[in-house]
Amino acid sequence: MKAILQRLSAIRYRGDRVECPCCGYLNVSGADECEMCLISLTEEEMPVAETRKLLEAILYHDTVASLEPGAAFSLPESATVAEAVVAMREKRIGSVLVTDENGKMSGIFTERDVLARVMAEEIDPESRAIGEMMTRDPETIELESSLAQAFHRMMVSDLRYLALVDHEGRPVSIVTSRDLIDFLSARVEG
Repeated sequence: MKAILQRLSAIRYRGDRVECPCCGYLNVSGADECEMCLISLTEEEMPVAETRKLLEAILYHDTVASLEPGAAFSLPESATVAEAVVAMREKRIGSVLVTDENGKMSGIFTERDVLARVMAEEIDPESRAIGEMMTRDPETIELESSLAQAFHRMMVSDLRYLALVDHEGRPVSIVTSRDLIDFLSARVEG
């Protein structure tokens, strides 16, 4: 209770507005959370500086292996778009890693590919191979890479899926943006 009272005493009132102690946004008096940064104006939360330090430590010290990604699902380039979509729906996944005749990853076929290439171009999914519709040579990462590297690649390239490959280029797993967000949230809240 004492911590909550200290936090609330740090909140400044300006007329009928309440200044957020985190971002300085002036909120309507009586608001439970800041309209700008969504931090609670009524409950004790971890200070921003402490949260930032914790996130930096996690991002730079933990590796992709910390996410414990599951096995990748892959199909050969010759599989049809329809087969890929059925597999994605049944397995409740948003992407399929695509392999060449040697079992090495040659591409990734995602929900975006379905929308931007297959549906937008009105292509018959039964007659087209995913090898023709996939994203070739996608960004990849290895298990020993830092979470910061994974996060950076996903942000810069606007990716929701980042394939993990072994040293021979064979698909191992896939990291999703949701995996990263869930992992970071659990570490900060835990």
